[in-house]
Amino acid sequence: MTTRYPAQTDASEPSTVQQRVALGDLPARMQDYLKSAASLYLAKGRATVTDIAADRGVKVPTASEAVAQLARRGLVEHENYGAVELTESGWQVANELLDRHELFVHLFADILGLPAEQATQEACAVEHAVAGETLEKVAEFVRRHVHRLPMAGASLEIAEPGTGEDSEALRRNGGVVPIDEERIFAVLREATSRDAAYVRKVIAKALELKGLDEEEVAALAQISDSELLGEMFTAARQVKEQIYGDRLVLFAPLYISNLCSNECLYCAFRARNKAIKRRALTQDEIRQEVELLIDQGHKRVLLVAGEAYPREGFPYVLKSIETVYSVRRPKGRIRRVNVNIAPLSVEEFKELKTVGIGTYQIFQETYHRQTYSRMHVAGKKRDYDYRITAPDRAMQAGVDDVGIGVLFGLFDWRFEILALLQHIRHLEETYGVGPHTISVPRLEPAVGSDLASHPPYPVSDVDFRKIVAILRLAVPYTGIIMSTRETPNIRRETFALGVSQISAGSRTNPGGYAEDEELDAAQFQLGDHRSLDEVIRDVAQLGYTPSFCTACYRVGRTGQDFMDLAKPGDIKHMCGPNALSTFMEYLLDFATAETREAGESRVAAELAQMSPSERKVAERLLGKVRAGERDVYV
Repeated sequence: MTTRYPAQTDASEPSTVQQRVALGDLPARMQDYLKSAASLYLAKGRATVTDIAADRGVKVPTASEAVAQLARRGLVEHENYGAVELTESGWQVANELLDRHELFVHLFADILGLPAEQATQEACAVEHAVAGETLEKVAEFVRRHVHRLPMAGASLEIAEPGTGEDSEALRRNGGVVPIDEERIFAVLREATSRDAAYVRKVIAKALELKGLDEEEVAALAQISDSELLGEMFTAARQVKEQIYGDRLVLFAPLYISNLCSNECLYCAFRARNKAIKRRALTQDEIRQEVELLIDQGHKRVLLVAGEAYPREGFPYVLKSIETVYSVRRPKGRIRRVNVNIAPLSVEEFKELKTVGIGTYQIFQETYHRQTYSRMHVAGKKRDYDYRITAPDRAMQAGVDDVGIGVLFGLFDWRFEILALLQHIRHLEETYGVGPHTISVPRLEPAVGSDLASHPPYPVSDVDFRKIVAILRLAVPYTGIIMSTRETPNIRRETFALGVSQISAGSRTNPGGYAEDEELDAAQFQLGDHRSLDEVIRDVAQLGYTPSFCTACYRVGRTGQDFMDLAKPGDIKHMCGPNALSTFMEYLLDFATAETREAGESRVAAELAQMSPSERKVAERLLGKVRAGERDVYV
């Protein structure tokens, strides 16, 4: 693991050397108090003298004097009986302290195998005594052994540092994701000279369902001619229909906490955002949210949490997943929980798998390193490499369905889709299968973030449609997820271009289903505020079949097994009938009269276009559902 210092954005910022001098001038005791103040602020959004005293295990007057000393050094600001606020200089020093502490915790816990509590104690004991070249050597050692973990049961091949063999060995073991920025920019420059004939060859190749390479994707990204754009959109529709048919899988996000220890400038959950109401749901509150989702008709949820948890830590997430699965209602239950949470170690991913998750989802946000550093200024998320290798660790732990994505608007979308493609190829080459899904969120306004309302690289609606179409052509067998960030009209337009999964009736604040949407507690503003029933009626009237199917997860058709069925087109013989059976469950148990009428028409139309063998299977499942059976699938 490399230590993570704040990004150098201009000459006015202090250099790493200057920061280290400031840290070296600060006595170890004062370093501990500053680290406590920063940790408390990142975890709770606020630090007081009383909190700091409790964290350090001292009396309040002792902590008060230490805070006063930090204030005299210009590292914090504090008024009597008020919160302790770190200054910009204070955060620069605190970030280095937190990085150094985390480094030694990784060394003792993940490499030497000490229990977590003991590892933390040992880290506190030695972190002040190691600096300079020794610290850099330790950082390099931990980087290689923590971020570069081998696949389960395999040995990590390590060559001498600095050699090409070393880099290649790390890549083969899933320890590094080779995002080649120089190549991406070169490919994009070259693509500007591609003519219409070349673009049409690329579109024709895409219709063979074999995917596209970087040069071909770059050529499609440069299209501005309306005729060529129309041809690309038509090809995307054909690919979508051939692989996914008319199905659209529906789910709901379930936000359990907006606590976060990161400082991401675009996110309402960021640690220093005082405009947001902090909340972590209790297990009873989670149970209430799940009951409401089930009573709406949902069968699949995406559990989401800010990247900090209540005092119990990661087990909070595991308990929450178990709570979701435990809820039973007269008309159903949640059948599949996918998760979007902070990066984990291999061992933690194994724990996640044991509680029965479906897909592990994580967004790199931006693949451009310099932009990533500028956007993530504090917290563990500043570590680009640890985040980008999270899907590797998930797969090494046996979680073979992973979802990745980009937050479009932070950097040039053309760069992002080429980097995303490099990431996908890395996963395919290393594990034999790429991501199960790709998410395509655009930056939307968020409480307390001016940057979110003014994206550095705004993506127009036309370019957004291009992104969806290009991804469908480039990775035809990977699902594309569209969230309720987008308006109903934009969502409708992208259904045909490649989207295969959508959220509906969403809330992005903890407790939002019980207490309705609260913008001052939500991660971002929604673009589609419609209920699940309204979305389903709209989808059916547009000629798509809403699906709540979870069969593949439950019978083991995941990862490579799923792709082995998807690529020859065999998966549709299962997905089609299963989609209709779950749709009929919704129509009979939850739909309004208007939605049921539209849904019955859609079911009849879908049956009419099925092959005789597929229709026979579908009619058998539908008969069981109409007779009162539930959760039937093939």
